Amino acid sequence: MKIRFWPLADLRAFRWRLEPLHRKLRADLDAAQFTLATLLRQDKEMGEAIRHLDQQFLKDARDVLNAPLQPQNRACALQFLADRGGELDARRREAAELRRRITAARERCMAAERRLVSLETLRGNAQAAFAQEQMRAAAREADMAWLANHYLPGSAVSQR
Repeated sequence: MKIRFWPLADLRAFRWRLEPLHRKLRADLDAAQFTLATLLRQDKEMGEAIRHLDQQFLKDARDVLNAPLQPQNRACALQFLADRGGELDARRREAAELRRRITAARERCMAAERRLVSLETLRGNAQAAFAQEQMRAAAREADMAWLANHYLPGSAVSQR
């Protein structure tokens, strides 16, 4: 949420003491987003690998079922299929673990973003207070100048 200022307020003199914290929170958010992006890329690659393994497993299973009946070859082929099925299951467990890590990374990203947004809101409020004080000071100065011109002895207006 951006807070609008009067155009008369000069924010160039605004110094915010929490700027180092703001930079740190920004860096934390960037790191969390980078981690999430890396995990999402890994998930995509793992999904493609699992699809490929699954297609290969189905092809191998069809080949075993369509092969001529030879007991020794059949036993080796079934063992091969069992090994491939175990490999596929292991990859699926890895994918499930990766999805849990992605969920945790998303939560870290959202928490980091909430902290950063809160700090930016505080900064906006501080800037608004600074701008308001700048405008008050300018108004006081204008009032003093007006009073000096109208009520001090020797001023052009008081001699009328």
